[in-house]
Amino acid sequence: MLGGGKVTAFAATPRDFRPHDSAPGKNLLVGRFILAGASMEVEPPSDPWNRPSPSRPFAVELHAFNWLPALMAQGERGAREALRLTLAWADAFARWSPFAWGPEILPRRVINLACAARRMGAVATEAERLRLADSLARQTRQLLRPPGGLATRAERLTAAAIGAASWPARRGRACVAAPWAVWRGRCASRFTTTVRMRHAVPRRGWSCSWTS
Repeated sequence: MLGGGKVTAFAATPRDFRPHDSAPGKNLLVGRFILAGASMEVEPPSDPWNRPSPSRPFAVELHAFNWLPALMAQGERGAREALRLTLAWADAFARWSPFAWGPEILPRRVINLACAARRMGAVATEAERLRLADSLARQTRQLLRPPGGLATRAERLTAAAIGAASWPARRGRACVAAPWAVWRGRCASRFTTTVRMRHAVPRRGWSCSWTS
């Protein structure tokens, strides 16, 4: 496994500077998912993972966890619900699948989870925190493996570095070194220093800082 060993904790919080609307988080607290122009009602403690999505764009947004920042903006209650939904996803999709673990979705999910993981861990039991850390580590390491071509490589490597940056320093540095070695060796001439995510606000790059 890339980076070696088992990740059991979170040491830093990548900060997402993209603007997010916190209002949808109130809907999420009562199980109302409104994504990509479609909606799904899921009364807690149920979850949306083992039922059909109303459209493919909805499913992409759902599995990319693009709803997570709005839910995390709802304070401790939001963090607890985010933890519940994240662990339910990890149970339902522990095995690799071409959609949920595909190059269109996985980088975005890892970024969203990395930015929220430490706060979710703060409201988790020890067993829940270990499951959360292990799930994020597996997803981060998967970003450094096929499938995925040149068109998505910049996004995947950036997401891998952000995901690993939330780990304890030694393990995080080991995993971060791998994607940036690949970047320097194969991609530096193809991409600019600032990676503009497809879902970012036009003319504003995606960036993050870390708080420990």
